[in-house]
Amino acid sequence: MIPIVRRHVKITTTAVLGFPFRCWSCHLATTAHVKAEGVGTSTTAYISPNQDAATKEAQAAMHANARKAFDFCLCPRCGAPSQVTLQAIEAWDRAYPGGRRVRKTAILLVGTGITVALALACVVTMMLTPTEGMSAMDMLLGPAVCGVGIIVLLGGLATLIPYMASISPPRPILATRNPTTVWFDPPTP
Repeated sequence: MIPIVRRHVKITTTAVLGFPFRCWSCHLATTAHVKAEGVGTSTTAYISPNQDAATKEAQAAMHANARKAFDFCLCPRCGAPSQVTLQAIEAWDRAYPGGRRVRKTAILLVGTGITVALALACVVTMMLTPTEGMSAMDMLLGPAVCGVGIIVLLGGLATLIPYMASISPPRPILATRNPTTVWFDPPTP
């Protein structure tokens, strides 16, 4: 057996990036500076890993992290949230109109109701089945318990799947202050 030798390289890039800032509320115009970090990796077998690819990945991650920090910062003068933050909150509210708690509760109630109804239907069906020489308890007990158990198990799984699928991402929140990695130049006249 020939061993496979994997070689890894991990590159971390840190820089301060500048973004033009304009407040939609008080119309402040200045430059925002963001200190950001990005990590890139490259893995290859036998040959040396591609440092250029890892560097490009690190720089792309650094720019994405800087942009995210800038997009969600507050105006240094009036404290107004950015338009990106407001749009993200509005988009979340449109996508999840009742909030996630209401949706999850409805799914659980409907799923549980259907499961109980099917289990009761199973019991009633077993009770109405003719008892040719057997007592009602003999006809009812075994199949009903087995049927109810299977229905409850399948109903629980059928309820759990949409319940888990209804998990929504957390609602964007308004920051109370800017991160320490973001600072602004004095306003331009």
